[in-house]
Amino acid sequence: PDEPQVRAAADAVHAAKLKLLWIPWFRAVGWDRWRACGIDVAIMQPNYAFFSNHRGAVRRNRLAVNANLSRRAGMGVEIELPMYCNDPASARYFLEYLADGAAQRHGYQEGATAYYLGAKNLGMLGQSSRPWQRQLARALAEYVAGKAIDVPGPRLAWTADGRKAAVLGDGNLGKAMSLRQATGFLPQMELVAKLDVFLDGSGPASPFSGLVRVDLRRKGGEWHPGGWAIHPSPTVGDGPWQVVTVPLEGKADAVRVSMDPAPGSPPPRVRELAIELAQGTGRNTVPSLARGCTYRAGTMPEAVYGDSGGELTDGVVPATGFFSGQTVGWHGHRAVVCFDLGHPVRVDRVEAHVEGGGYAAVKWPAQAVLMVGRDTPPAMGLSGAGALPDAFSWTAAGEVVIDQQRTRDAANGHLVFAPPQPLESRYLNLIFATRGWFMLSEVKVFAGDTNLAAGRPYTVHPAPAAKSSSPYADDGIRLTDGFVARAFLRHDITGWSTGREHLIALDLLGRVPCRKVTVWTLAGGLHGIRAPEAVVVAVQDNQGNWREVGRSLRPADLLEKGGLVALPYSVQLDGTAPRALRATIIRKTGWAMVSEVQIE
Repeated sequence: PDEPQVRAAADAVHAAKLKLLWIPWFRAVGWDRWRACGIDVAIMQPNYAFFSNHRGAVRRNRLAVNANLSRRAGMGVEIELPMYCNDPASARYFLEYLADGAAQRHGYQEGATAYYLGAKNLGMLGQSSRPWQRQLARALAEYVAGKAIDVPGPRLAWTADGRKAAVLGDGNLGKAMSLRQATGFLPQMELVAKLDVFLDGSGPASPFSGLVRVDLRRKGGEWHPGGWAIHPSPTVGDGPWQVVTVPLEGKADAVRVSMDPAPGSPPPRVRELAIELAQGTGRNTVPSLARGCTYRAGTMPEAVYGDSGGELTDGVVPATGFFSGQTVGWHGHRAVVCFDLGHPVRVDRVEAHVEGGGYAAVKWPAQAVLMVGRDTPPAMGLSGAGALPDAFSWTAAGEVVIDQQRTRDAANGHLVFAPPQPLESRYLNLIFATRGWFMLSEVKVFAGDTNLAAGRPYTVHPAPAAKSSSPYADDGIRLTDGFVARAFLRHDITGWSTGREHLIALDLLGRVPCRKVTVWTLAGGLHGIRAPEAVVVAVQDNQGNWREVGRSLRPADLLEKGGLVALPYSVQLDGTAPRALRATIIRKTGWAMVSEVQIE
């Protein structure tokens, strides 16, 4: 609708014998109509290097997708220096950004380029006493001079079927090979964090759908599970540049990648396997029986399109869309809806009623998967570190069925999850990979023609998008994700500076034997963050009765003169499996910050 105004502005610029430049963000509205609007040069932002904002949730195929779209539309690519240049993880992301511009990779180094460097960061990097920061300044200078930048990280020597498979690690994304299993050898023992599988979706074969498993090995010993990921279907919008990211935990000098296609899916063609090493990001993982458990925290803010606990099973699909206030909305990278049907029952299909079309940035999900478990809840994500969870099955949704086209760019539709055979399931998780705003109004679980979900309770994770912009509000995920913050990392912590007592209640469903509970906090005084006065732990039995089982007090000799440390508050339990567990954080002064509730 703004095109006439833009054309008028372009005419005025040209009348003054000047040129008009536009630098849209990634896939901004009208990004591919720049010529029709009279714009002379357009350069698209990948929005990749801002690691401090997305914490790695935007994966490296963003660079491929952005470059491919820009090339087709005759655009250049912007280079964005991370604003959080004190984070070593950001350094890697920026070097990847530069390396992928080379001619043998995505080629945008040779095109029109804009640079977003900030006011002071470039000078700070060039004069830094830290070698890794000076390296960023040197790499940028070499990039501008036209020199190809090396891909950061170790080069693995890959083999497949007993033969060298150099194509998997040669840095050339123009070549690919069919792959079932490959083994990569690191030059030395390393702490690994992720593995990216770059798929080639440009060929005539059907897109890969299936499971990716990664095993790790140390010094020629036994293989042990490193991580797993499900690729249910091509991610909407990524075209032929699909990527599967497998989170990893552990040290290894050898990595084995196994591709398990779903029935009817061919073995994938792979362009590259890229390992990412763990960085000094101020966080570490802890083993916890509560990992992935659902919980409720008193710091969750009011949502823009919130859920009272019944919107998704009340039988209402509003004809007017999200304006009605009868939808639940997320603005992030993932949304999960969890059902416990009480006991295993037959499930023939599941429907999810959603909205999309682009109006107000409301879009159909990029991927949607149903995960089910008969006796234990399935995973709440499409990937995980360590071993594959116990018995579960998954079904990808088909394409969106349009039910109502409200306007040119706003529609109601539904997704159908139809497993090949009826499932015997108690636990169901619907996982949506989102882009822009994701709006969900109803979920139906069918046994024959009967909707088993009608009026039934459920939980959603993370919490729907909040009205407030508080950086320390909880999201329903971060306190049981296994990560303990050792520094001020706002995406890993939740906190408050008012009120004395705040509750965190975990839904354990009687499945987790508890011998020890540790609430991980931050202390030290930096930014006004102080150790809580105490943490009180209580458990709930199957009859709904709560009883206090212990409390942990602030260390009497603790001195908080600046800096930050991870401070645990631990309570011993008797090893029984409670229905729920509650931790009450008693704030003393300043900010109380919590990063994890660990159960052993």
